Amino acid sequence: MLSQLPVEIVLCTFSHLPITALVELRLVSKEWKALFDENDEAIFHQAAVYHEYIPSLATMIFDLPLLYPKRYVMGVTSWRALFRRVIDISRSWEGRGPSIITKHSADTRVHRFKVDEQAGYIIHTSSLGSLTVSDLSSGQILWELGCGMRYVRRYAHCEYGEGYIMFDRYDGSKEVWRRACDFDADTPCTASPPDILQIESSAHARRLSQTDTRGHFKPWALLRMPVPTRAYRFVYPILLVAGTEAAFLWDVPSGRLVLTIEGLQPDDLPVDGTLNINYVELSDRHAFICMTDGLRVFSRESGACVLVIPSTKDIYGEWAYSLGPTQYSIDVPMDSALLPLIVERTRIHGVDNRVIHDTYVAAHVSSCGSNLVCMLKNSRLIIIYGFERLISGTATLREIALDVQLGSPMYSSVYLAFEHGRIGMVTTTGVFVVCPDFDSADPPHLDVCRILTFTSRFYLPSTSCLQMTRTGLFLNWPVHSWDPMDLEDGMDWFNETLEEPPCYIEQEDGSLVPDAHPVFETRSSSAIYEVNFVRSLYDPEAVQVDLSRRSTL
Repeated sequence: MLSQLPVEIVLCTFSHLPITALVELRLVSKEWKALFDENDEAIFHQAAVYHEYIPSLATMIFDLPLLYPKRYVMGVTSWRALFRRVIDISRSWEGRGPSIITKHSADTRVHRFKVDEQAGYIIHTSSLGSLTVSDLSSGQILWELGCGMRYVRRYAHCEYGEGYIMFDRYDGSKEVWRRACDFDADTPCTASPPDILQIESSAHARRLSQTDTRGHFKPWALLRMPVPTRAYRFVYPILLVAGTEAAFLWDVPSGRLVLTIEGLQPDDLPVDGTLNINYVELSDRHAFICMTDGLRVFSRESGACVLVIPSTKDIYGEWAYSLGPTQYSIDVPMDSALLPLIVERTRIHGVDNRVIHDTYVAAHVSSCGSNLVCMLKNSRLIIIYGFERLISGTATLREIALDVQLGSPMYSSVYLAFEHGRIGMVTTTGVFVVCPDFDSADPPHLDVCRILTFTSRFYLPSTSCLQMTRTGLFLNWPVHSWDPMDLEDGMDWFNETLEEPPCYIEQEDGSLVPDAHPVFETRSSSAIYEVNFVRSLYDPEAVQVDLSRRSTL
């Protein structure tokens, strides 16, 4: 019996158990309850190290605010409470626990944004031409660049990480600004120093901002691209920028170009033919380029293309997931902003003998670099767990890919995010949260939810940004422009779309092109809203913003 072993061995064994089992184990017997009562903190402290919630046993409970966002660990005063918080947040992400919707930005022209949950602020660009840093909790503007001057170009994309902001100029150059509190005047970026425009704009922003320097940034570098470029992505410390023929990897702290990847276009293209680049992604070992005909993966060590996943396949994985008609259920918490959906799983036995010309719109890789998530144009999600096995040849795409159809392929994909093991995806039929459990059975189990509030078929195509943190899902959404349907009508419409079969246009060579519904993007004033999965856990007075008329149900 485990209980008859020395206490030290028992405690070590407990620390290796799954989180939910560890929390509930004390209910097994009076003897085990007594063991937990006596060694509770030691058990959960060791488990926190094993599950990599903390770096070592030397970490104290009061160190948690240094490791996690403040609102993630607010009210957590013990190691058991930390595990309870992890479980509660996971349940909320799956639509089985509370979540609330809050509005963040006063700006109603938000285009792209990034959330620094640890520092407690949001950075966003606008359709008018500005870059703003605002407080995550209060919405107060902390610092603004280009206010009234249109210094930042309209609809600028921005990247952010580890205190560095990047955004593009009209000429394709990338400005780099660094958080003022991290700025070391003795070690300036000499390889690509900022120009006079950045320095003058910084002085102007400093005059207009509050005296408290929290959330302030200073010019760090100006990265001048050797050729016209399109997509870019920052994963500290490297900025990946892709042109039509080549991609460039810049070390942002030093401002140096460290690698050029040549030959993005395939060799068999017609003369004067080029493929569009839709998105780029970066991991520690690879660079990912989403192109018209597929996803190309390049080695960061050699610059060579090591993997091509075409976008012309009819069958990607042995297991296909689709959504079934869903109705409101009394089992769904009424304080949740998410509605769990029915997920139907099918094993595919057919032969992949059709050529379908789809397009990779975006791709994201997990922080560990192991799991890859790709979004195809027609509401299709390809999840490849342990994707590097494709490069090593130890697995085939069909063996390790999960083919997820989020609604009818007659509707288009809009935006993709992948953070902390969770996937957020916007299509023209809804905003979805997908939580894969790669440690479950084979094939993995997927929980899929649809956010109840953001269901307007008129404004979903205009969602230009979606970000996910440990505790919240953020997106920009039109202000005072809600779906004219109530939620029941909205669900009826969504269920009707699920019944629409795919439609294809056959080409002369016998290949097929998806014929989806046209997308009409409705540009409107938009602010940043959040589905918050933690506030109701420590704030009993938290109230959901009434955007959806859910109270009528």
